Amino acid sequence: VAGTFYARIDDLFERDDLPNKADSSFYVSCCRISQEEAEKAQLERAQKRERRQKEKQRNERKRKRQMGGEEAKNEDDEEGSSEDSTGPVGYICRSGATSNIDPYLATYTAAQNTSHLPAVNEGQSRNSTHSSHRTRIWKTAAVGASPAGDIAHLVPAAVQPANSYWFVTDFLFGRKRRKWDEICRLIHGSNPHNKKSKIASTGIKHMVTNKVLLAGQKDYFDIAPCVLILPIMTRQEALGWRGHGYQAIMLIDDFEGDNRNNLEAVCNLTYFTHKSVGDKAEPNELLTACALLQDYTRAILFAQTKCKPKECDFCLGDVATAFYPKLSANYNGLNVRKVAFQDNNSEDGHPAPDPLLLVSKAIAVLQKRHGFNIVATAEPREDERHGPSDQSILAEEEFLRRREEARVYPDPVGLDIVVSF
Repeated sequence: VAGTFYARIDDLFERDDLPNKADSSFYVSCCRISQEEAEKAQLERAQKRERRQKEKQRNERKRKRQMGGEEAKNEDDEEGSSEDSTGPVGYICRSGATSNIDPYLATYTAAQNTSHLPAVNEGQSRNSTHSSHRTRIWKTAAVGASPAGDIAHLVPAAVQPANSYWFVTDFLFGRKRRKWDEICRLIHGSNPHNKKSKIASTGIKHMVTNKVLLAGQKDYFDIAPCVLILPIMTRQEALGWRGHGYQAIMLIDDFEGDNRNNLEAVCNLTYFTHKSVGDKAEPNELLTACALLQDYTRAILFAQTKCKPKECDFCLGDVATAFYPKLSANYNGLNVRKVAFQDNNSEDGHPAPDPLLLVSKAIAVLQKRHGFNIVATAEPREDERHGPSDQSILAEEEFLRRREEARVYPDPVGLDIVVSF
């Protein structure tokens, strides 16, 4: 296509044999851990090390007595300076000084109240095209062009398709056997019991971290997916994400069987034109992005085949037809577009979406392109005159409020603060 030299989706990825099926421990390793859970795990490991050390000392004294050696000395064994990793700690810091900047805190807190009802009114699930806050939040589209287009939800706005993404509650809040109502409260938001008003800024699907600005998103991201955006992050980096900016690869392609979605049309409508050679992803970045894609493809397949709640009415297709991706043999010779997402406290560019939600959407796009629905297809609204839902607007207002607080009252962690008297 004139104006672009970038590789297409089908140039970069090809089918590979599905490796050994993921198990529950692998799935858990793809889920975030909260600050309190990290501290608990660290304490448990410290206690375990202490028990091992005491056991080792007892065995050593016993051995010396049996050998008739010197009297056993009650000395602590020296340990190496390295400690077991507690794993990354991302958002969902449920306690402590940083809890006020966690965009998911209200969602998590409200969902724990069993008297609350899931906010699943279909009439409130709308796209955010006309949000008055949009131009303040999204200064550019995801592709880096001027802020034109629609707000695309990574976890869909409509209720039934969003339910098929139930596993993101594990990815974001940690693996746990949750009741279906709690899962729905986490995804859609919460209603106080017997009240019509919804609890503000609750529901994963309403958060700014679940949205990207993309022209043509209804056609090219949902109905006939021709756009794929994939974080250039390791799994550990994605799990430990706390709102900072990162880079991603972005590819487009045509969609077989749909004449409207030819490559030239997709390129023009999404503003996918090259700017400079500096936009090109390096081979090692492609390897990193693909590893993340492979990990979460395995994790989602495990979730949908082994853990899917019985209340979720999404029917998974024949897993044998699933597309397990690998990089093409000539990947290091391809020009793959690279885009940048900005820190959520920045007032420039496009705020970074949650990488775990972005990779989940990338997997849905890639699977559908190859005829396998790993999640339900997002349902476009028939009436495009609808504005954003109240919950979506409130979440965007809360995002702007937190950003302003971060600007006025920056996080002091890591700064050298001198107090004089």
